[in-house]
Amino acid sequence: SSMMIIMLYRAERSEFDNVIGDLTYPVYLMVGTVNTVLHKTEFFNFPSLIASTKAYTPIGLACALLILLGIAYALILCVDKPIQKYRKRFTANQGILDKAG
Repeated sequence: SSMMIIMLYRAERSEFDNVIGDLTYPVYLMVGTVNTVLHKTEFFNFPSLIASTKAYTPIGLACALLILLGIAYALILCVDKPIQKYRKRFTANQGILDKAG
């Protein structure tokens, strides 16, 4: 595993890698919540998507995954990106103020 870390550290990152990396934290935070909401609201409670034991079928899992990734991506666009812009602007202003003062 230590060799894998070294190999990944030196690998070039693509835009896809950045998006996947950005999605990891919102997905980590929301996976339990989304799963609970979908089960409690019986969102997949019809025979083609869910088994009689309330276990997801492959189609139900795909739908749940798409819902989870959609919410996570919306959080990145609506929350994370504006905060990052504000941070960059704030640190740039601090750099100007530090040099002037």
